[in-house]
Amino acid sequence: MGAERYNNYKGYSSSFRYDGNHKDPSTLDSFMRKNVSILAIDAIDFARTTSPKVQYKIERILREVNKAYVGFYGSETEDQTNKK
Repeated sequence: MGAERYNNYKGYSSSFRYDGNHKDPSTLDSFMRKNVSILAIDAIDFARTTSPKVQYKIERILREVNKAYVGFYGSETEDQTNKK
């Protein structure tokens, strides 16, 4: 809760560039914080492994699916806040 975005951007990696100020339309909670959540998920660079095919092994796929599930599921506290 409470994070705020200040800038717009375009591109990715080496083409990542500032693209002007961001006008944040997010609502505020009862403590005057932005009513937002942040999710960050790490990535494995399979191009640097001995074989990029390793990313298709079941244990690697399950790792990624579980990581996404936990990240996107949210929390019980967050769910209650958003229902009010």
